[in-house]
Amino acid sequence: MLLNLKCQRFYLCRCRNHNLLVFFTLMTAMAIIEEELGAPIAGIFDQFDYEPIAAASLGQVHRAKLRGQEVVIKVRRPGLKGLFDIDLKNLRVIAEYLQKN
Repeated sequence: MLLNLKCQRFYLCRCRNHNLLVFFTLMTAMAIIEEELGAPIAGIFDQFDYEPIAAASLGQVHRAKLRGQEVVIKVRRPGLKGLFDIDLKNLRVIAEYLQKN
């Protein structure tokens, strides 16, 4: 179940087990969360685990408590939007080429 806070770079969902991948820095994750919510992590969550519990190609996951409920914070990796923009541009070029031929 997602708890949508309408943030661009992360969202909350119920805790689950995830496979581990490479993490990005804690300072980067904290900056993303605090920038999106406009407040320090300590002022938002009852508890926040600064050590990530999982990572994937699109982001990493931290455990937290929000209003007494256990949640995980999925933080998107920095720079993904730029990569997606490049992919979409390439798809447009390919689509235009295919339409012409």
